Amino acid sequence: MILRLAFFSVALVVSSIGLPAQQTSPTTANALASPTPAAIPAGIADPEAATRAWLDTMPADEKARSDAYFEGSYWLILWNFLVTVAIALLLLTTKLSARIRDLAAALTSFRPAQAGIYAIGFAIIAWVLNLPLNCYEGFVREHQYGMSNQTFAAWFGESLKGLAIALVILPIVFAILYSIFRVAQRTWWIWGTIFGIILTTLLNMAAPVFVEPIFNKYTPLTDPKIRDPILALARANEIPVQQVFVVN
Repeated sequence: MILRLAFFSVALVVSSIGLPAQQTSPTTANALASPTPAAIPAGIADPEAATRAWLDTMPADEKARSDAYFEGSYWLILWNFLVTVAIALLLLTTKLSARIRDLAAALTSFRPAQAGIYAIGFAIIAWVLNLPLNCYEGFVREHQYGMSNQTFAAWFGESLKGLAIALVILPIVFAILYSIFRVAQRTWWIWGTIFGIILTTLLNMAAPVFVEPIFNKYTPLTDPKIRDPILALARANEIPVQQVFVVN
């Protein structure tokens, strides 16, 4: 079962990575190399030149600081992956995963409920073990680079909100996923991947409407000096935008 879950996770990662670009004919390559320029609203002669001119006004130390922030984010992707693998190995080698499974089996004989109970234990343990890295990544580092003025209490409260959401979603996901593993023992990887794609799509659609407002406050941008140029740029490029929101 662990092998199946690992394979399913890898399939999800692979499915989220773009396919390699197909080889194109010279005509197609020329067309791709010279795309139709985006429409530019009145008052903006050359957005790229304007952007470069603005960047040239930045002090060298500020540019270096910005580069360090974004390049460090790439390393954090690796560290998050390594920590996730370490947590999985810890659960297996210490037999903590088996203890959670046995506890779930002792509480109920209904298999989907067992998977849900296991998911709750897994989510809590993973949250606790991930807390140091998450604290550095989401609180300490953000303050070091001046990207946040949030207090630790507020940050920790949002982390608890994330845990609460996981405790609602993960039991349902685990119950469905392990039911697929039991029913489709030979083709579980196909149906598991399909379920993962559907789940990812639904979560991406629901998150901006139901999840993000839990963590952020959305208010309409009322300053016309900022709002109107953004709307003009969007309309010039045929983007159907009616309002601009400020996220706090």
